[in-house]
Amino acid sequence: MKKRISPISLENMFYNVLGKVGKFGRCVKAKKIEGTIVGVPNEPLDDVGLRNLFHKAITKDESGKHTVLKLHEAQGTVKSAFAPPSHSQKKQLINSLFVIVKDSDGKKHWCFNISVFDEEPESA
Repeated sequence: MKKRISPISLENMFYNVLGKVGKFGRCVKAKKIEGTIVGVPNEPLDDVGLRNLFHKAITKDESGKHTVLKLHEAQGTVKSAFAPPSHSQKKQLINSLFVIVKDSDGKKHWCFNISVFDEEPESA
């Protein structure tokens, strides 16, 4: 049986969405997706699975020339994704970072899930 080769690494996938900001460095090119969260991913727990999630959360901009990361801004109170707080379960961590969002047209998007804070959150 021939082994499947995956030439795109997670690192290269991330580099694919970096863009230069003038002369001052780099940033992630992003597109905000508004809608309702309708699910979370259930992908393999290895780095290939994480790479696949990241790949599903990227798209092209309107010009079709640049790759951008689709973001969903979490609404409501943000609290720990773990009870009790633990990062030992990779599946929970991945399912906290990526969500499936349904937009107003009914189209589903895989998005990177973010929260925006007006001030620095307090540590527990």
